[in-house]
Amino acid sequence: MTLDPMRAQKVPVSILGREFAVACTPNEKAALQHAAKTLDERLKTLRSQGSGAACNFDQLLVVVALNLCNELNVSNARSGETTQPLPGHKLQALMDKIDSALNP
Repeated sequence: MTLDPMRAQKVPVSILGREFAVACTPNEKAALQHAAKTLDERLKTLRSQGSGAACNFDQLLVVVALNLCNELNVSNARSGETTQPLPGHKLQALMDKIDSALNP
């Protein structure tokens, strides 16, 4: 996404208590805030389940991002879209490896 610097604004979002300023256009602000809230909720859920208790912020982000990407891929496959960054089985194998590494 290319932002028009004249229209872009920095929108503050909070992820696990950390504040980030993300540039977006005014018409993208609500979607950005919704996405940030979804990400924050997923991270808190993972951390509260114990699987993320010993994980650092970056590790939690990777696991949640992979889960969200997998959900997107599954949704795209169901709706007939053909674009997938990774085949579902490869993405699942990668997620399983990360989960194993984080939960010995």
